[in-house]
Amino acid sequence: MISLQRMLGLLMLMLLHGVNTFPLELNPPRVVVRYGDSVSVNCSTSSTDHEGMGWEATFGGTGLKQHVNVVTWTVDNLTDWTIEPKCYITSLSDQPSKVLPVILYKTPDSVSISVLSHSGPMVEGTEYQLQCDIQNIAPLQNLVVKWYKGNELLDNVTYSDVSKTPVDVSPTLMIIPSRDDDGAQYRCRAELDLGPEGPQPHPTVTSEPLNITVHYKPVIECPSQYSAVENSPLDRIPCTFNGNPPPNVVWYQEGRQVNASAPLARTDFGQYVITITNDIGSTSSTVHITVEYAPKFNCIDQYEVKENENHNLSVTCTVDGNPSSKITWLKAQQEVDIPQSLTRENRGEYTLVTNNTHGKATHKLVINVLYAPEFLLGNDTVVVRADSDVSLDCSAEGNPPPELRWTNNTAEGNANETTVGHLRTLYISRVTANATYNCTVTNRLGSITKQIHVLVDVPPQQHPTMFSTAPSTPGTMTTLPATVKPKVVTFPLELNPPRVVVRYGDSVSVNCSTSSTDHEGMGWEATFGGTSFEQDVNVVTWTVDNLTDWTIEPKCYITLNDGKQSSKVLPVILYKTPDSVSISVLSHSGPMVEGTEYQLQCDIQNIAPQQNLVVKWYKGNELLDNVTYSNVSKTPVDVSATLMISPSRDDDEAQYSCRAELGLGPEGPQPHPTVTSEPLNITVHYKPVIECPSQYSAVKENSPLDRIPCTFNGNPPPNVVWYQEGRQVNASAPLGRTDFGQYVITITNDIGSTSYTVHITVEYAPKFNCIDQYEVKENENHNLSVTCTVDGNPSSKIIWLKAQQEVDIPQSLTRENRGEYTLVTNNTHGKATHKLVINVLYAPEFLLGNDTVEVSAGSDVSLNCSAEGNPPPEMKWNDTAARSVKLSTEGRQRTVRITTAGIYICTATNIFGTVTRRTTVTIKGGSTIIFWVIALVFLVIALVVLKVFCMWKKRQGYYNFIPVNQSNVPLMPLSTTGVDNHDPEGYPTKV
Repeated sequence: MISLQRMLGLLMLMLLHGVNTFPLELNPPRVVVRYGDSVSVNCSTSSTDHEGMGWEATFGGTGLKQHVNVVTWTVDNLTDWTIEPKCYITSLSDQPSKVLPVILYKTPDSVSISVLSHSGPMVEGTEYQLQCDIQNIAPLQNLVVKWYKGNELLDNVTYSDVSKTPVDVSPTLMIIPSRDDDGAQYRCRAELDLGPEGPQPHPTVTSEPLNITVHYKPVIECPSQYSAVENSPLDRIPCTFNGNPPPNVVWYQEGRQVNASAPLARTDFGQYVITITNDIGSTSSTVHITVEYAPKFNCIDQYEVKENENHNLSVTCTVDGNPSSKITWLKAQQEVDIPQSLTRENRGEYTLVTNNTHGKATHKLVINVLYAPEFLLGNDTVVVRADSDVSLDCSAEGNPPPELRWTNNTAEGNANETTVGHLRTLYISRVTANATYNCTVTNRLGSITKQIHVLVDVPPQQHPTMFSTAPSTPGTMTTLPATVKPKVVTFPLELNPPRVVVRYGDSVSVNCSTSSTDHEGMGWEATFGGTSFEQDVNVVTWTVDNLTDWTIEPKCYITLNDGKQSSKVLPVILYKTPDSVSISVLSHSGPMVEGTEYQLQCDIQNIAPQQNLVVKWYKGNELLDNVTYSNVSKTPVDVSATLMISPSRDDDEAQYSCRAELGLGPEGPQPHPTVTSEPLNITVHYKPVIECPSQYSAVKENSPLDRIPCTFNGNPPPNVVWYQEGRQVNASAPLGRTDFGQYVITITNDIGSTSYTVHITVEYAPKFNCIDQYEVKENENHNLSVTCTVDGNPSSKIIWLKAQQEVDIPQSLTRENRGEYTLVTNNTHGKATHKLVINVLYAPEFLLGNDTVEVSAGSDVSLNCSAEGNPPPEMKWNDTAARSVKLSTEGRQRTVRITTAGIYICTATNIFGTVTRRTTVTIKGGSTIIFWVIALVFLVIALVVLKVFCMWKKRQGYYNFIPVNQSNVPLMPLSTTGVDNHDPEGYPTKV
């Protein structure tokens, strides 16, 4: 009745009053709130002509606030996705309102990226689909998914679908990777663009990067023409082989496979084919190789040619080297040109020098120019005094050196022949008569004769002397008269300097002095630079502009007035630095082998004097040995010093050198004259060794074996082969999660092989092995730990989330545990999630017990039977006597409409059991007419009371509507005194 009065009152108020509009202002006018955060919004009005105002909302509603112009809607923890708060204001005639726009947002629980329908390396040029799994994000219409490769933005994905509640989305991106993408990182980013009222910058969650490996067909970058160095291997040619997996490289020459690490010989030039192969394909390239090497002379040591005849030295003396090189001819360390026809001036020892980019070669060649004998200038007539001695000179030269013969059948006196150099001297004692002597010289190219006439004269008496007064010439000999015998005379002579060290071909000058005045004269006797007998001097100087006599022994002499003679020999060291110093390995070419003994030889050509030579051996800057010589040799010699070495792997690429040093004493040049060889670079081959962990657990799934941190050291570079259980495996192939276990690595080169064992554990991101829905009977123990497992290495714990809150799963489940769960797990390699619906099954249960219903005769009645159970029970009504029964089902209710009394049994059944509920229906007595009369009387009374009540309220105040709950707006009288009472139903009444 009261409800009817209120409805009528509301209708009357709407008729009595017009519609009023009140201004309402929200501050802020719209809100963006993170799920679970607090929110507060003011609603205000400038009007004073109102009963009150308030907020209507599923959470945070305020009720009607009287005598206020501002009301605040506040929620400490906003979790209602569909909330629409409404601010209202109540007047006498109407109730205007304004809805606050609310965007409740939530960042995703996880963002992950994966490749659909594929695992392992990708192949260049193949299309793949990347998927970005974004879990539990809201609102969908504000989501922007951004795809990145590295820092490059690839694509933006937006959504037109509107969803206020959290959803899972999985956008995709099609890619066709190239080789440049090998090792690239792809990411996806979930970004909520919530407008200017939303947080700035936009809330963002980015996936872990997806590292992709791209396999592609190998390519070769190699010169079409290449000049290699002798003893260098093919695999040092500057070719690059690019492919993934790393390709296998094979070299072919004339269809025959060759070892690319073997040293090239000078005959190994020609065309080579390189073929590189991996799992994706193969590529070939052709390169023409020229083998270069240091020059070497093919030459005789001595060459004879007749004077003025054309020679064939260009054929007789050649150089083998690549690139080719020019021969330089040196004579006395001066470069000379060799004419086509040679003269005697061209004879002598030559040093032939040549070099190219890989080394230098020298060779000593003696050219012997042959010619017929020729007399040198000399006196044809000699005048001597009677009974004196005389020497006749017959100077001749020729090549081969001629034989000389004196003839004179009429000669008197004693005659002796003495040969010095080109000079054949005939000594005659006590000449008494004129005579003619014939000098005949002969070699295989001819013969000539010369006559020398001896005339006897009686000259004035002169002081006897031991020496000729004629100027000294090379080959000059002096002798005592036949009747005089030499005596040893001691006389003070001083040489300055007392000894000399002279470079071959340089000038030299030494003074010889005496303090005595009782002498007839003094001079120098020498094969070169000898002086005449100089009288009345105390100093004589021996000078040679170009000293080239290796055995020279200059002697200073002094002759006293009584005929006595004293002399002093000048010590002379004539030295020459070597024409070349070179180092080589005896009886071996190519790389050395560790632990093997080798002999190095240092060839020093044309050095003098040998007794002053020191040969020093070096490895890098380290002095290894000194070699000295006790043999005395004034003339240039070739010396070959040796050194024994046993190289180790540390000596690979070491440089050996030898140095020829002349220690010529304090009078010699400082520092000592030195010539050092070009360095000898050695390559040492040695058995390979392995450095590798015995246990390795950091191998990520899809990474190859050859990325395990192992080092393989050997020369030549070893071939590496991996084995598992005796079966060879591809070290560049990606490892699967089942490829763990013990592996044997064997590395081999030309020297030997080494093996090593390593135990490998393959790690990978977790993945759920789980059903999507799990059913269990209430209060029975479940087996979720077996049904729902995680496959991952290292192992990881499963976290259970329900409504985004972490929960523990009891061993036995009740109906409160049913619902959707998110299972989350992660390890060092990734994260996995899974949605699981747990369905807890239980037997049917009725919501109400047995009941009795009384109905009037002739009327229909509907009986409701409500039950719950899982699975939902099947509902049945049982009454064998029931007539005109109409059944309807709604949810868990089974409704029967009946027209007769009786006991009706409702049965609820599922697989776990059956329950029943009885409803007893009885018929009330009485006439139908009486019933309608009574009803009409009550209606009239109700209308009268309503009229009286309305008139009384109109005189006392006015009415308005306020919400009692979220959906009802009751009619409420407003107190004029500010004191409210409430009727038993909860509605305010005026006191």
